[in-house]
Amino acid sequence: MIIFLGALILGITLLIWLWKVPITKMANAMKENGSSAFEAYTIITLLVVGLAGAVYMISRVI
Repeated sequence: MIIFLGALILGITLLIWLWKVPITKMANAMKENGSSAFEAYTIITLLVVGLAGAVYMISRVI
């Protein structure tokens, strides 16, 4: 139970960091280069969903 709670807290912390640092910087960079905010966040969402799918498939194999 303690390991589960620790993993949950760590996962939430990493998601918050992921949103605050790399995703925000990437969206700002894309907007500065002429992309709309919707386009920037759509591309980032697709990348994150793809990464989540890859992690899920790897976890199912292991």
